[in-house]
Amino acid sequence: MKKAVPMIFFLLSVISAVSAQQQAEKTRVALIPISFSSDDQYLSVASKTVDSTLGLVLGMSGRYEVVHETTGRVPENLFMYCEKNAVPNVIYGKSFYTDDGKIAFELSVYNMEKKGNTITKKETAESVLDVFSTADSLTLSLAESFSGMRMAFGSVRLVSIGDRGAYRVRIGESVIVPEAEIIDKVLAGKRDIEIIQERMFGPYTVVTYQIEILENTREDVVFFIPGFTSEEGKHIQAKEEEIRKSLDTMFKKAGKEKALEIYNELIEKDLAVTDYSESAAEKRKELIAQRELLLR
Repeated sequence: MKKAVPMIFFLLSVISAVSAQQQAEKTRVALIPISFSSDDQYLSVASKTVDSTLGLVLGMSGRYEVVHETTGRVPENLFMYCEKNAVPNVIYGKSFYTDDGKIAFELSVYNMEKKGNTITKKETAESVLDVFSTADSLTLSLAESFSGMRMAFGSVRLVSIGDRGAYRVRIGESVIVPEAEIIDKVLAGKRDIEIIQERMFGPYTVVTYQIEILENTREDVVFFIPGFTSEEGKHIQAKEEEIRKSLDTMFKKAGKEKALEIYNELIEKDLAVTDYSESAAEKRKELIAQRELLLR
């Protein structure tokens, strides 16, 4: 039996080492926000679309550790920037109006080892209606050239049953998107989809799926949001039982004070945030009403 303990520690150390190695194998790439030369609304929105799509695609691929540069300016010396930040590749670009008034995009990949741009892609939207499809096309084209992978999008429809509540979606290891009924841009391939909530006791995984995302198809992810988890339900029931016992005591004043103390804990601490389920919100209202009656 004593030999099992060193073996467990050995296995844990192997798992940790493999996990660290997998993280280390990811290539770091910096994304500098796409620049645009004016305050034009179309250029601003289109540029942000390119930024977010690039981050999504590279993150979902599982090959890259994406570093989001927030300054919005391309460093004058990209080699020194890469060396200082331990980033071998930088993706940057611009959106602008052509001489005939069309919106154009240009994206480049700088490689520290080559000391120059290794990829440059340009595309022009023929009309305002084509701006976002052009931005997506350019982004996928650049990502394919950079990664050597086939890049295409499918989509996911999230079907929530049970209680209504706030959640976020994790795709793969690092891409997190806010609550939405449909996620239009999910990189084709096998993807882990995780639905996460912030609940009474912290982050809670509602469900984890591994699904095959096919190009230009939509997959459904159905999940159930509980009104209360088993742990949450037992916690509330125990507190309510404490309230009943406090009010049943022969020492009425002390019992009332103790009951009010427990009500305050439930309302202001345990159920301070209730957006994760309608049941939690209703329970908080119920407890507040009961506390108000006790205070009269």
